[in-house]
Amino acid sequence: MFKLRTLILLIGSIALVGCGSEETASSAAKSAADAASDAAESAAGMASDAAEAAADTADSAMAAASETADAAMDAASGAMDSMKDAAKDAADDASAAMSGAAAGAMAAATDAVDSAKDAMKTVAGGAAASGDCALSVEVGDTLAYNVKALSVPKSCGTATVTLTHTGKMPKTTMGHNWVLVANSDVQTVANASLKAGADNNYVPSDERVIAATTLVGGGESATVEVSLADLDGAYTFMCTFPGHWAVMKGTFTVGS
Repeated sequence: MFKLRTLILLIGSIALVGCGSEETASSAAKSAADAASDAAESAAGMASDAAEAAADTADSAMAAASETADAAMDAASGAMDSMKDAAKDAADDASAAMSGAAAGAMAAATDAVDSAKDAMKTVAGGAAASGDCALSVEVGDTLAYNVKALSVPKSCGTATVTLTHTGKMPKTTMGHNWVLVANSDVQTVANASLKAGADNNYVPSDERVIAATTLVGGGESATVEVSLADLDGAYTFMCTFPGHWAVMKGTFTVGS
């Protein structure tokens, strides 16, 4: 600002001198030029300083923006990691809960099966735990005995099996019998029963037949004695009425 005022004063001096000497005018002009040059240099310096200051401000702003962006990225990454950990923990908890529920269900099912087995052993065919040698089997107008397993102790010597037809259909259309054979003779005896015919209660005259009742219809019953002297272990009982034996059969066990 000082140099600019000086320039103005010099110009004024030139004007006042007017038609003064050439030397005076030239000196004044030189002084004015020097002053103008100094002013220009000063202005350029100020502009340069301003530019440098602006550049520094821009650098600072860029650095601050970069730091802010980095912080935001770090925060987002941390949030994603936390969400992943939370999701994994939730999945693990759910998996553990499902495993526990499945294990409980399996244990309950196993207990139920064991209870059913115990019940069948206890009441199989009506035989008492004390070693009752008289067994009873019921069947109706369906293809199913009321028991799947019968058992007697060998000490009975002879067991009796009573078959009762609780249905209403006659034996000509829905007859049933109870035939005891070795497990390996089921198919052979079943095939032979067709040739035996209704007159023989569909029971072949074959040494492979251990014991057999007569054929019964609705409201009828029949009893057969089974000698246990030569029996030990598990055997098969079945109905040999045509078409019945494949589904109507069970296990007869002679225990010690």
